[in-house]
Amino acid sequence: MKKSAFVLLIFLAALALWIPSRWKLLDTRRALLQSEARLAQLRGRLAADEATLDLARRARDTQNKARAQALAAVSQSQEAAAKLDPESRWANPPASLPDWNSQSPYIWVPKDFLPRLQPRVFEKDGGMTREAASVLALDDPARRALDNQLRQALADYHALQVSNAQTSDQSLPDANADGPVVTVQIPAMPEEGTAFLDQIQQILQQNLGAQRAGLVTNAAADWLDNLSGQRPTVVSVTRHPDGNWGVCIRSANGSQTSSSGIPSSYAATMLPDYLLPLFADILPPPDDAP
Repeated sequence: MKKSAFVLLIFLAALALWIPSRWKLLDTRRALLQSEARLAQLRGRLAADEATLDLARRARDTQNKARAQALAAVSQSQEAAAKLDPESRWANPPASLPDWNSQSPYIWVPKDFLPRLQPRVFEKDGGMTREAASVLALDDPARRALDNQLRQALADYHALQVSNAQTSDQSLPDANADGPVVTVQIPAMPEEGTAFLDQIQQILQQNLGAQRAGLVTNAAADWLDNLSGQRPTVVSVTRHPDGNWGVCIRSANGSQTSSSGIPSSYAATMLPDYLLPLFADILPPPDDAP
């Protein structure tokens, strides 16, 4: 009896040790099965991702091939157009501005850079210069329509100035002023000048739009200021004993220019055309000029 009890105790002790080990083994097997299932799931997802990546690569290769074909077609078209019209190769803007291409007859710059160049915008008669019209992309019909309005407005304003012009005894200085002198003064006409500048601005906006009109007025600021009528304009012409002339002009913008010892032909070119009749008593007619 004692021996049976002892054996039973040993069996129970062994069973107590075996059962936890068995459960642990089962848990390990269960965790392994879960890991294998998770691994199979990840492998399936990886295979799907690789298939998607492969499709994307094929699509990219197809797009790159199509892009290369399109670029080749564009290049061939540009080469063909360049043979028919050499200027067409410079029609497309560069990737960034400003751009200088030594082979190109043009330079690309931003629009806001143009006012800093201050090119000559207007001719003496008020018409727009061909260079300015080209920069503003004006074709010949549009330029002619604009010029007609500008020239008429300036001619009317000059006529008003001439009607108010006066001869003066206060001549501008001439180092060789030892002969007859004629001095003409156009008084300040601020109201008329302001109305004229408003008219010019209206003509520009109607024909060019606000943006291009702004570019023109900025580039021609000095020219327009000289027509503002805020200050008088004074012109003196002197005939020297040696047969030459002297001309001194103080413009309405405050600047002063003078030349002495010049022939009458050159003296006449210094004077605005609309003022020439006022100096007919001292300057010979153009046909008689030396």
